[in-house]
Amino acid sequence: MSVQRGAVSAEVYGKFNKKEDFVARVIPKNDEQINRIKSRILQSFLFCNLELNDLEIVINAMEEKKFG
Repeated sequence: MSVQRGAVSAEVYGKFNKKEDFVARVIPKNDEQINRIKSRILQSFLFCNLELNDLEIVINAMEEKKFG
């Protein structure tokens, strides 16, 4: 009695999905914006335990939006 394999999945790299080094997006901000974003995201369980270097990458990639 043979057992069939259920499924095999793999990420395909080709013309449309090339494996490249990650380059983080950097959106320019002044010190006031950085401090506002940092103080706000450190209140989130998703970001509060990040190492300083990782936190800096996240903050640099964020774009401040004002509503109201």
